[in-house]
Amino acid sequence: MRPEVFLSFAFPLPRLCACCCCHCQVWLRDQGDLLSPQLILDAKCHVIRDMQILEKQLITKELEEEEKRLAKMMEVERKKASEMQEELECRRKQDLIRFAEGSLFTAEASILFPGLVQELG
Repeated sequence: MRPEVFLSFAFPLPRLCACCCCHCQVWLRDQGDLLSPQLILDAKCHVIRDMQILEKQLITKELEEEEKRLAKMMEVERKKASEMQEELECRRKQDLIRFAEGSLFTAEASILFPGLVQELG
């Protein structure tokens, strides 16, 4: 069995770019009968290690993207809460203004129409 066929059956290789695949194929062809079991095991170990590194990089990237997504969601929620707080303060001010206007109206009315305010109140 050719070594490259043995490697592909013994361990599923990761998808490599065309450049890497060409280099691997040339290297395997050039090695010919020089491939020993130890060399094949070393190659497997390197492939496994490379896959682990790629997987770690992928996981790190996914975690960073998730953190960005969560930060964006938290910012949106913070803005909503801030807008709600501003709206609440605005309503409170409007209520105070209405209350003050109503109090002034009542005070003026009681001066101008003392009997009317007692009938309404």
